[in-house]
Amino acid sequence: MNSKLQEELFDIDKLGAKIKDAKDEGINVEYKKIKDERSETAIKDYKSSMMKEFNHFLSNITNKLKYILDIALQDKGCLLETSISVKQFNRKVEDVGDIKDVTVITTFRDSQSYSQGKREIGEKAYSILGNTDFQYCLTHPYFLKNNICKNDRTYDNENKEFLEYYNCTIVVPIKYSYPDSTIFYGYLACDIFNTDFAKDNLLDDKMAEIIEATAGIMGSYFDSIDYQWSFFLNDDFMDVFFKMKKK
Repeated sequence: MNSKLQEELFDIDKLGAKIKDAKDEGINVEYKKIKDERSETAIKDYKSSMMKEFNHFLSNITNKLKYILDIALQDKGCLLETSISVKQFNRKVEDVGDIKDVTVITTFRDSQSYSQGKREIGEKAYSILGNTDFQYCLTHPYFLKNNICKNDRTYDNENKEFLEYYNCTIVVPIKYSYPDSTIFYGYLACDIFNTDFAKDNLLDDKMAEIIEATAGIMGSYFDSIDYQWSFFLNDDFMDVFFKMKKK
């Protein structure tokens, strides 16, 4: 994918080198036209392939994670199914003390949750500070809570309708750590709707650790694809994807 763009741009440079010393103004005008057209086509193809690859990656990883966690629930004698979602920031967060302007939207769901059409994607934007799980995950490996009640004072959620869809949740930060810094991209979340409050540990630490490992892979991938995009296009991939998903 990247090599194709590089080849296209290299061919354009070779063409330019051949006529670099040309005195004919018409030749130079024609070269500029060809260069602009081929550059635009190469960049358009690159953007399209990157978006396609990114969506394919998210589809695979959310569906496989759901499969694993559903089996974990079955091992407990629970027939409930998980819903997996990817929450993304409107910008990368490098300083957890500077998050007042950061908004969060859901940019992806596992295929089953998406096909049911009951859960929104990109329709609602939330803050970090107004949600207990989002804020907690900036300083902890994960947030885990079962059987959330309507009047639970230990859990804030800006989506006042969340109890219509789930009351047990695990949220894990999607991040990538360098030796001297950490970049946060968003969250990977799992939730279920439990009607039997006698079962108070349906979601557990082992499941949270599985999600945490998955989010680690995602963080590495996000960082890599964002770097590639910015290197070739001098743009922020995560910002472009956020705007594309926001409705």
